[in-house]
Amino acid sequence: MHVTISDPKKNPHDLVVGIDLGTTNSLLSYHDGGAIKLMKWAHNSVLLPSVATYDKQDNCRVGQEAIEHPLESGVLVSTKRLIDDPNQHIWKKITPIRVATDILSYMKSYAEEILIRKITACVITVPAYFDEVQRLATKTAASLAGLNVLRLMHEPTAAALAYGLNTSSEKILGIYDLGGGTFDISILSIIDHLFHVLSTQGDTLLGGDDIDEEIIRYWHTLGYRDMTMMKQHVRSIKENLTLSQEACYQNLSLTRRELINIYTPLLEKTFLLFDQALKDATIDHLDGIVLVGGATKTYGLKEKLQERYSSQVIYDNLDPETIVAIGAGKHANSLVYGSDHTLLDVTPLSLGVEMADGFVDKVIHRNSPLPIRQEQIFTTSEAGQSGIAFNVVQGERELAKDCRSLARFVIRNLPPMPPGRIRVRVTFQIDVDGLITVSAVEDITGQTLSIQIEPKLSKKECDAMLEDAMKHAGDDLALLQNKNQIVEES
Repeated sequence: MHVTISDPKKNPHDLVVGIDLGTTNSLLSYHDGGAIKLMKWAHNSVLLPSVATYDKQDNCRVGQEAIEHPLESGVLVSTKRLIDDPNQHIWKKITPIRVATDILSYMKSYAEEILIRKITACVITVPAYFDEVQRLATKTAASLAGLNVLRLMHEPTAAALAYGLNTSSEKILGIYDLGGGTFDISILSIIDHLFHVLSTQGDTLLGGDDIDEEIIRYWHTLGYRDMTMMKQHVRSIKENLTLSQEACYQNLSLTRRELINIYTPLLEKTFLLFDQALKDATIDHLDGIVLVGGATKTYGLKEKLQERYSSQVIYDNLDPETIVAIGAGKHANSLVYGSDHTLLDVTPLSLGVEMADGFVDKVIHRNSPLPIRQEQIFTTSEAGQSGIAFNVVQGERELAKDCRSLARFVIRNLPPMPPGRIRVRVTFQIDVDGLITVSAVEDITGQTLSIQIEPKLSKKECDAMLEDAMKHAGDDLALLQNKNQIVEES
């Protein structure tokens, strides 16, 4: 008789991986033999260019092959920046989701072939300030690529985990993440292995690509007109300045001083977001700043950062281009085998319901840790009311008309009752990936409604709403005080 004994520690998904789906490059990590390893692609690098090219027959090439052998579409680059509108057409019928799907499909099939193991589950990292549209688009692309997403993980949190900063001692860190196309700053608290994002700020249209564009614009003002040559060599010239005072290629040249002068206005934008994140977190000190993203290697950037935040320790001894993927791999492995750390992310905007007087009853407040579940009881305001209409809104203003409506639904056919006797229990849930579900249960008839809110806010709209809320804070406070006074007098 033959007896087969299964290993209780065997990964039920065969192999679970961490994926950093970056704007410029993407990486895949996996746990093998007690360590996290990075996948090397066909061109012998762990960095897979996040690019794709297509022909009219819908054939596709991705990564380095797309760069070396472009098809009719040309090489589509930085498409992650466009994922806040995932259904737009970049070239013919090609959408940002399609590009992300093809990149993920290639990563999955290539890694399976090399590792001779099936990959069905993953942790994918996203910028901490990605909104619901961008998160859902990322998750959809992974699903279309045949991957089960165990979790969408914030890139800054993954970086801290890669550094092994999940100690029992208390730390408050600033995670400064300047990638190819996006910038994030997260204020992260670590206490007894508990990761808690206190606040986040970011810009999905700010990164190393913008520094490159500013350098090219500078060369153009000097009279250079060969755009192809400038685009091909701008990054190598910028990188060479870490080794020498001046870098040259043919007629192109750039000095360290020129580079710093070019990127300083962009750097100041990141500092403004950094300062706002510190203000949102209501803290007066940091224990260190972790550098993340390839653009943080730019000559002079670290020194500028240290000059602005002079008392901080700068963590930069690990490769900022790979630490996010390593952290994702660690967390992916921990979801299967368990770990001693817990991750808590936050929601960027408040969620609530419009009341009869037009004010918003905020059920989940901005910067609440995720996942979160909150309940609120709502009642009828008039006698014999046969239904209750709900308007679910997102934003920081006091009046619903000044916020963004996410969804509307109605509880109908209510029995005639005095005002306040009908009770509807509304539950808001936001999962670890930031996706929203709202459900409502009416106590007497037992009616139940549940909806997953279709995301509508882009990053730009989210920023505009926060700016608008701060601009009108005084007006909103006066409105709220007037409302409370009327309630007290009545």
